[in-house]
Amino acid sequence: MVNKIIFFPMATKPVRDESDPSFSKTVLIYGNERNLVELGYFDFEVDQWSHFGKNLFLLKCWCYIPNPAMYINTKDWEVITPKGYKKLFF
Repeated sequence: MVNKIIFFPMATKPVRDESDPSFSKTVLIYGNERNLVELGYFDFEVDQWSHFGKNLFLLKCWCYIPNPAMYINTKDWEVITPKGYKKLFF
């Protein structure tokens, strides 16, 4: 299974979220400068786009978030420890 990323114009609305159909599924939103703006969603109740970032940008296009399952299960890829990681002991 290969993730094929398809980009959509902002005029195209994403599918509704199954748990709360007043909002779309969370998507990746890109700005007018071709940079990733933020995670975002379409609010069907107010018929408007929103994103989770602090800054406002002109929005150009969006795509669904790719599913990394096939890559996460790849044993050839090393798991690394990020700065500040502490193993939880229960």
